[in-house]
Amino acid sequence: MRFLRYIPRFIFHVSEFEKQIRRRSHTNTLGKKADWIWTVSESYFYGYNQGLVAGKSFDTLKQRLDNIDPELRGFAYEGAGTALALLEVISPFHKKDLKIFLNKYAKNHYKTTSAGIGIAYARIGASLKKKLLNFDTETAEFIIDGYAFYYGCLKNIDFMNITPPYWMTENQQQVFIRGFGRSLWFRVNGNIGDAAKIIKKCNEADQEILWKGLAIGCAYAGKLLANELSLFQHYANKHLTSIVEGFYIAYEARQRAQNQIIYTAEVYYDGLRMLNNIADSSMIFNASSNSRRPIKYDSTLREGREYDSR
Repeated sequence: MRFLRYIPRFIFHVSEFEKQIRRRSHTNTLGKKADWIWTVSESYFYGYNQGLVAGKSFDTLKQRLDNIDPELRGFAYEGAGTALALLEVISPFHKKDLKIFLNKYAKNHYKTTSAGIGIAYARIGASLKKKLLNFDTETAEFIIDGYAFYYGCLKNIDFMNITPPYWMTENQQQVFIRGFGRSLWFRVNGNIGDAAKIIKKCNEADQEILWKGLAIGCAYAGKLLANELSLFQHYANKHLTSIVEGFYIAYEARQRAQNQIIYTAEVYYDGLRMLNNIADSSMIFNASSNSRRPIKYDSTLREGREYDSR
């Protein structure tokens, strides 16, 4: 009966051939920025497949994920979270694996790992309400984000008809909408103008939250070209505070995971300057409404290019 343990791996495995075919069709039609987004996707698929074949070897799984470039490591953990959540649901041999990995091995990456769990629950149609009872409030929010991301990015749901489940709290409903916004960065391949057209057609009450989600995807995944940050102000000036809050969420996630990169820090700092009209400062204040503590400006993060030139 041991062979039953391996059935889920064959059912859900993403083959290298499939990835290469999808990559060629993606990049040939959408250009270099889409090529970078596919690089992000490849990291997710790598973590996903590693999670499927890891068995109980979590030390080995963590080592393989940590060998990924810091800029892409969070996406690999997201993929691993998806794989372990799928195995937990469909396999009697993996009922405790997800919690063990999340609480012990993915502490620094719990946000992206939790988002990956949400993707898994959406993919198999699990009862999200029941599943969230097994997690603390903060983890549950990122699971909700990932759940909404799946439908926004991979199912092409009409953004004009976003309807959070009735049983969610007000904050959870906002996170749900934010997840759709984050997915939009990938759906439009980083084209802020195209994203603005979609958001403009949405419920006016949702637009600010969608912009925040888009900003998270932008700052965490990138890549903006050198002149593109101002497009946020051009298309959504009245939502600029929420946009910078989104930049901060991405910045803080990388800080916690100890994989901060120049790009994310640049977007956040320059977003603050755009918001507050600061030319330069040794002390910049966090624009997040949830935390007004000062953040020490780290000049070392400004070495090198401001934004990627792809």
